Amino acid sequence: MNRGTVKTAAERQDRAALTAGHRQRLKQRFARQGLEGLADYEVVELLLTYALPRRDVKPLAKRLLAEFASLKGVLDAPLPRLLAVDGVGEHTALLLRLGRELVGRYLQEEIRAVESITSPRQAADLCRGRLEGLPEEHFYAIFLDNQHHVLADEIIHRGTVNMSAVYPRSVMERALYHKAAAVIVAHNHPGGSPRPSAEDLHITRELQQAAAVLGLRLLDHLIVAGSQVVSLQELGHL
Repeated sequence: MNRGTVKTAAERQDRAALTAGHRQRLKQRFARQGLEGLADYEVVELLLTYALPRRDVKPLAKRLLAEFASLKGVLDAPLPRLLAVDGVGEHTALLLRLGRELVGRYLQEEIRAVESITSPRQAADLCRGRLEGLPEEHFYAIFLDNQHHVLADEIIHRGTVNMSAVYPRSVMERALYHKAAAVIVAHNHPGGSPRPSAEDLHITRELQQAAAVLGLRLLDHLIVAGSQVVSLQELGHL
């Protein structure tokens, strides 16, 4: 073994030791104070250490933030776009998507813990937390009793909202199953405007009529587009 080889091996060992020390310090900071005080790239870096435990992941964390503009953008990114980033393999992409899905599951539990929904703004916050950032359209319903306590919430449909006749039947079947007295529905416009389309208004009328036949109340239909939420009840369509 020549000197150059020895030197290169030693340098690699030194870099590995520095990387391990940096990861450990990052984890210790998180253990002490949570995410408070961590920059966005450090949050991404911390996640990546569990997918790529023996690499310096700071450059990849910064590359992801540059590609998707924000921490939210990284977590919201669909798998194909994550995999297109240099240095991101399937294991890493799945870990990042898991982070986003865990947030959604946490918020779902939070919704079910709400004592009652008392305003369109409160409903909007809950629906935004459930639907914001999803890469395809989801049609979502919250089922409530007479005091507007949350009984259950469900994703009714995934994919393009283009068969409005399906939703009144599906939503009302689930409402009856949960013994609900009232329903709030919502869907998202991925990457679009929260402005309701003619189809959105048509679905709302169909839902309202179906609910009335069964003695139920449709309290609101919310449209989520990014961080924006539009309430059709506030717009006067209910």
